[in-house]
Amino acid sequence: MKTISWICMLICLSACTNAAIQTMPQSNVAKTAYVLGIGDKLSVSVFGDTDLSGEFTIDAAGQISMPLIRGVPAAGHTANDLEDIVAGKLHPKYLNDPKVSVQVIEYRGVYILGEVRLPGKYPYEPNMTFLRAAALAGGFTYRASEGSAEISRLIGDKIETFQIKGDAPIAPGDTIYVVRRWF
Repeated sequence: MKTISWICMLICLSACTNAAIQTMPQSNVAKTAYVLGIGDKLSVSVFGDTDLSGEFTIDAAGQISMPLIRGVPAAGHTANDLEDIVAGKLHPKYLNDPKVSVQVIEYRGVYILGEVRLPGKYPYEPNMTFLRAAALAGGFTYRASEGSAEISRLIGDKIETFQIKGDAPIAPGDTIYVVRRWF
């Protein structure tokens, strides 16, 4: 009789905890254009002008500071958008026909917490999955629920939490929490 009441209690508890966490949508992170964010390191090249070209990190205000044009909004834009923004700020005041190229040289990190051997911040790699991220963190502990985890991601202005599986794509800035298994 005690066993049945324990099982009922566990079912009720698992139903309550999973109600607030939704399953991650099936859209693939790798298929969408990468949106720049705070902490991304960029290489900005202005053709024919090495003084304006260089490596820039997006600061806490979401901007990069370039020579002559100073604060350029970068967070929330794609690399192609940023090329147009920089070219627009340079033309016509500084250059007649600026050709600008923007590349991400270092993505913002991924945070891996919970039941992994080495929790912490790790560099994002394109096409990263949950299992690859767990491997970077030294693998799972013996208490880990290896089949799934919770992920928190900034979507728009809101942080969303999802339940993910092993091959789920990870995005820069994600926080992954590997939960403890109970049995």
